[in-house]
Amino acid sequence: MKKYSLYVIMNKKAKKYYVGISSNPEKRKITHFSSLSRNSHHNLYLQRSYNKNGADAFEFIVLFDELSKEKASEIEVYTIKTFKKFLYNISRVSSGGDIVSYHPNNAEIRKKISKASRDQWANRDEEFKRRMSERMKGSNNHMYGQTHDEEARRKISAAHTGRRLTKEHKEKMVKTRRERYTQEDLSRIASAALKKRYSKQEERDRTAESSRRNWQNPEYRSKMEIKLKEISENRIVKVVYKGEEYEGNNYQRIADKIGLCVPTLYKRLDSKDEEWSDCWRVTHEKRTNNFDYSKRKKAPPKSQASKDKVGRASSMDHVIYFPDGKEKKFYSGKMLSEYLRDFHSVGGGTVSSLVKTGEPWKPKKYIHKHLEGIVIKNIGMINRK
Repeated sequence: MKKYSLYVIMNKKAKKYYVGISSNPEKRKITHFSSLSRNSHHNLYLQRSYNKNGADAFEFIVLFDELSKEKASEIEVYTIKTFKKFLYNISRVSSGGDIVSYHPNNAEIRKKISKASRDQWANRDEEFKRRMSERMKGSNNHMYGQTHDEEARRKISAAHTGRRLTKEHKEKMVKTRRERYTQEDLSRIASAALKKRYSKQEERDRTAESSRRNWQNPEYRSKMEIKLKEISENRIVKVVYKGEEYEGNNYQRIADKIGLCVPTLYKRLDSKDEEWSDCWRVTHEKRTNNFDYSKRKKAPPKSQASKDKVGRASSMDHVIYFPDGKEKKFYSGKMLSEYLRDFHSVGGGTVSSLVKTGEPWKPKKYIHKHLEGIVIKNIGMINRK
């Protein structure tokens, strides 16, 4: 069994030391002083001190002999941690540990390592890359069947907290992603990730609580209100009604200009009857955009047979029941969804869920608190059943 020694290289003038362990201290002494004399020692602090004070100022001393490797390492680590300010050692663990993280030229060293690695892989053929890839897949991977423990996750999280990517880095990531995946692949991956994340009730509750806490913060709420106001001011809705063009921030303002209520405007814009063939929606867009009205035409009116086949309702099928006893009726689910989206920022998925369940809504977001308790029902569907 090998025996190890703990040694120091002492600067007799500055009273500073370099600590290390070795199974052959005499050989290690020759290696250290040979590197120092050639100005190529791996420890920059020790090399600078050697260049300044000369070889005569340094002495190699063996402190402990005949130690096991574990015991020698234990003493070395303890010495480095306890007497750090008196030592030349760069590593915070041991003389043979990490000498990059705390090196004064850390950034330059990392760039050199990165460049060397890229150059090495750039010169390899595709067959070699494929073999290396196969060696790291499945059970060959060192993390196969394992997960990071809580301590490791905490460290990874702390390392990435506050990290800001440069614009060039982001553009490079986007370019690589587009070359590797199609838009359909990215959508599928993102959808699967969100479904997996929010499949757990705990995660949904945590997200809802975070949103609720943010909206209760006056500073956050004020900032969001300003942002939503800017979006509303920059958004423009265009419609053609009886051959004339109208525009506004939302359908309510357009309905006021024409002299109609919003449900009636919705009905006429979406109607396939010939009577309202000169009424249609143009687009939602930002004010800076220019839209060519000739490119957007209304679909031709349906025949009576087609209407009978579809079973288009002639009455207001969708109703919102408010807790105070009031009701608001709509001709279609589309009108209902657009009303809740435009005036209350409620998503289509939430509306569909409320129609399907028919239960009072218990919103989790603060901005929807005024809608708590509403019930949405599809009366037409109930009657047809």
